[in-house]
Amino acid sequence: MNNFLGVSDLAHDRSTFDVRVDHNFSAKDQFFARYSYLETTLDTPPYLGSVLNGDPFANTAYTRNQNGVVSEVHTFSANTINEARIGINRVRTDWDAFGATRNTSQEVGIPGLTTFVVSAAVSPALAFPESP
Repeated sequence: MNNFLGVSDLAHDRSTFDVRVDHNFSAKDQFFARYSYLETTLDTPPYLGSVLNGDPFANTAYTRNQNGVVSEVHTFSANTINEARIGINRVRTDWDAFGATRNTSQEVGIPGLTTFVVSAAVSPALAFPESP
């Protein structure tokens, strides 16, 4: 019987910056533009190490968020103001599952295993190749 000790060394790295420009073309025309950027890497290692490919939720996530906006405000009178604003938001996340490139079935002595699927109940569905 094996006893395992779980240790987590979660790593979360972030890089971010914001840039904003404000300009008054006149007392009646104001302009601003802003760009924001966020990039993260989140490493979630398997809790029990690489034992049988580890935790099914172990992964590395790469995320890049970008956001930009441009606005122009024109004052026609003390009672009438017009603002034109446009913005864009972009989010991208890529996931790399821990051990996705490993052949765990071969490593544990079950040759020929072709599929491993985790269902909603987290029970494996195994498919074996047909016998000749």
